[in-house]
Amino acid sequence: MRKRISYRVAGLLLGTGLVAFAGGPGACEAQLGGDPDQERPALGAAIEEVRRSPFHAGARGQANAPRSIETGIGATGHHQQESGLQDEASLPGPPFGITLLFAEASHFAAAYLLIGCAYGYIDYGCVLGPALTVPAVALPAGLSGIPVAKALVASTIGLAGGIGAFVATMVVTEGISNANPFVSGLVSGLVHAGISTVLIRRWD
Repeated sequence: MRKRISYRVAGLLLGTGLVAFAGGPGACEAQLGGDPDQERPALGAAIEEVRRSPFHAGARGQANAPRSIETGIGATGHHQQESGLQDEASLPGPPFGITLLFAEASHFAAAYLLIGCAYGYIDYGCVLGPALTVPAVALPAGLSGIPVAKALVASTIGLAGGIGAFVATMVVTEGISNANPFVSGLVSGLVHAGISTVLIRRWD
């Protein structure tokens, strides 16, 4: 008898649980889910409020800051590079390297002519040697558009400095071993080209 009652109670409890389970999800969804159309405006308003907050604005500014700084540095570096190229291009006369090349070649030849003059096997070498260097150093400047008279005057003044350097180098090499006119010619060519280039750029 007790077993029958227990079976009936168990059956009633099982049936009640099934009914409750069948209706439970709908009730839970009604209580927890709510109306989706009402939740979306509320969620959008919350997101918009977070975006307008000072914390979100500060974070966004910090995220964009490195890009702005990098862009600014790049623009400044590019502007300085362009300015340097424009300043270099605006300098009158040929590049110093070309003038130096002509000066060294002519002074090396002048040293050979001076040796020939000293030993008597090249006539007029003592005059022809220094005279050769003046038009040789002035030639690159004249070809670059500098007036020929200005280039020749600058080269003549530069030759005066070159002769001083030649004599000084001859004295130094004589004190070391023997006087070397070819080494002296290369040193005098460097001084000659330097003085001529500076004068041409200042006079323009």
